[in-house]
Amino acid sequence: MGLTCLVWGVGGLVMTILPMVGFAWIQRSVLDNWRRFWIAYVLMLMGLVLIVGTTSLQGFWLWVACGGVAVAKACFVLGASTSFRERVLHKVGTWPVWLHRGNGVISLIFAVLLAADVMLHG
Repeated sequence: MGLTCLVWGVGGLVMTILPMVGFAWIQRSVLDNWRRFWIAYVLMLMGLVLIVGTTSLQGFWLWVACGGVAVAKACFVLGASTSFRERVLHKVGTWPVWLHRGNGVISLIFAVLLAADVMLHG
């Protein structure tokens, strides 16, 4: 669970501080088949850990929902066609920088909340 918090927090921190660097890394990773497979695998594993491993925590319904979203994202990354992924990346790439930073802040907040919940109730 700690590794999930760490990965989630580092991703949120990168998207908050350097949103375009984080987005460029995501774009390269989603378009490369080998990286896409491993990232989707890790994302699905983290989502399943959140779904299964947080039943004893205080806000387990929140972590189950976050795990479900992570599994859905992994399935999307694995199952979407290349042209659809390119269109989605192009659309997300046109968003203003503050939206990417907001995404990073929200991810960072969730990572800190999960770490606190694990330390207090895990």
